[in-house]
Amino acid sequence: MSLMAILIEPLLDEKVDLASLLKMIIIHDLVEAEVGDVSVLDQIRNLEIRKIKKQNEEQAIPKIRQMLATSNGQEIYDLFYEFDEKNH
Repeated sequence: MSLMAILIEPLLDEKVDLASLLKMIIIHDLVEAEVGDVSVLDQIRNLEIRKIKKQNEEQAIPKIRQMLATSNGQEIYDLFYEFDEKNH
């Protein structure tokens, strides 16, 4: 996903903050590494799976924020929810 963002960014009509976008993508992957990834198709087919995935992520991100509290934990937390809001 990060590579796709880098490749497509120059082709976009609207300017995006590439650094922020890449951070969001990587943070999303970090949370999935903590709770596991669920395919989009599975989430579309079964709304209960989507609900459980969201709950698991919402439990993981505060833990990650706490582990990184002395560095950039809050930034990671905020970017995770900014990414999440733009995808729903």
